[in-house]
Amino acid sequence: RAGLLHDLFLYDWHTHAKETGQYFHGFTHPKAALANADRYFRLTGEERLMKPRRLMMQAFGPYADKETIDFTVLKNHQLFLITGPTGSGKTTILDAMTFALYGTASGDLRENRSLRSDYASPKVKTEVQLVFTNQDRTYEVTRTPEQELVKQRGEGTRSVPAGACLVEIDDKGERTLLASSYGAVTREVEAILGFKAAQFRQLMVLPQGEFRRFLMADSKERRIILETL
Repeated sequence: RAGLLHDLFLYDWHTHAKETGQYFHGFTHPKAALANADRYFRLTGEERLMKPRRLMMQAFGPYADKETIDFTVLKNHQLFLITGPTGSGKTTILDAMTFALYGTASGDLRENRSLRSDYASPKVKTEVQLVFTNQDRTYEVTRTPEQELVKQRGEGTRSVPAGACLVEIDDKGERTLLASSYGAVTREVEAILGFKAAQFRQLMVLPQGEFRRFLMADSKERRIILETL
């Protein structure tokens, strides 16, 4: 049955690719696309999952200094609870993950400029870095929002444009640059994960208040979400 599903998937995707020019996870050549699909089906369900490994937040939200969360301590536990008092930064963790991947917060009501910590020193750069695995590959994505920082020389502040960088890290620790501009990183992440930002927020992270929006969505919108799942 697995072999039949595998063949049907490859045929369906190859047909889709010929019609749209979109191949498996960003691969534009048919042979590369099918080879990547073959590799995908050899992985176990555990290996296929997108998993956060380490999250670093600096001058982000309520976190004035650098904070690092090591998700590897969870091991194989796929369900965990983020808990704490109101205003302690629970939703900020989801914001940071979504911002690192897509350059946007986990909720539509928060703008990127508001993600910088009000408590941070004007000398400290707001930065988020997420290390994650997907299909048995390890990636590191780093983003900085547009922000005002102290001038390196003289008095006053300077406007620093938004930046982003995505690298793949192999088993030997060697790093390969995949994208280094804000938009290019977002497009590469979309190709790797198969989700756009809106889908990721609805399928992978449900910040406080967003779940109610999912429940109140019309049948067409919920059908799209469930079909993606």
